[in-house]
Amino acid sequence: MKRSKKITAILLTAFIALSMSACSGKTAEETPDNTTSADVQVASTDVSEIGNAAKKLYRGVDMIEITSDKMNFYFSDLDMSKVDSFYAVKAQDGYTDHFVMVKLNDNAYSSQVSDIFKAYASDLSETYADYAPIEADRAAKAQISVVEDNYVVLIISEDNSTVLSYVKSFFKN
Repeated sequence: MKRSKKITAILLTAFIALSMSACSGKTAEETPDNTTSADVQVASTDVSEIGNAAKKLYRGVDMIEITSDKMNFYFSDLDMSKVDSFYAVKAQDGYTDHFVMVKLNDNAYSSQVSDIFKAYASDLSETYADYAPIEADRAAKAQISVVEDNYVVLIISEDNSTVLSYVKSFFKN
């Protein structure tokens, strides 16, 4: 009887150990803090590929896509005829986190897009000011940057500089 209990205990312990090791194995996609541009292997400066990779840096925030039909709603002054392609996501559930990247047909339009993004972030900050001051502050500190002359990025996150550095890493030769 003792031997039977001992064998059962050993088998149960082995089963639990194997189960725990199987459950704890995480992929790079599940652990975005280890993600680098080399891990993602973006072959080009495609905004969707970069955006999907950058979205992984927004840990703990559910992000939803801003589709083409919603771009005019959120960024009403943006002339979509001057946009070659875009990737846009925003947080759900009361957070102000955003990642928006547009590739322009004409780099002369980049300063106007930057101004549109600044106005959007300012409006977002004002909207949240009364009921979520931390989120209002995050929106007020939005990072808007022009990368490679014709890519404009709006970043609202817990760590804007890390997300921007990550995006810029895709453009290094």
